[in-house]
Amino acid sequence: MSDLSDLVPLPPSNMMNFGLSACRESTMLDKFGKPGKLTNDCSPATGAFKERVKSSVDVGPFRVTGLDFAVESLRQIFDEVARHNEILFDQVKTAGMLCVRHIRHNPARFSPRLTRVVPLCRMCRYIFSDRPLSPSSPL
Repeated sequence: MSDLSDLVPLPPSNMMNFGLSACRESTMLDKFGKPGKLTNDCSPATGAFKERVKSSVDVGPFRVTGLDFAVESLRQIFDEVARHNEILFDQVKTAGMLCVRHIRHNPARFSPRLTRVVPLCRMCRYIFSDRPLSPSSPL
């Protein structure tokens, strides 16, 4: 019997996010404004960007702080998981969401991962599959 916290391989990149590409820093800055300070580690959001940040919102299994649309998306996902797979919902843990910092190898540029949710591969596979997922389900 596997544990839902076991790491699983990510599917091939050509099997997810069809037609999507990474957002450029300039696009993010145009859309959201400067998110905060260019720091080594996560720092608080500031300025106009901070107005879009929702703090300590209950999304089901835990509370998050992040960009408004990301928080709402996460809440909708967990509502769906709670309705269809209580075992999975009860095992979901948080690994952080909002992180304002510079790119590790380029301290002059913001990291594109301002809002991040650590991939929960088993949960994502459950949500987009038509079969129930249990702790013993093979992937």
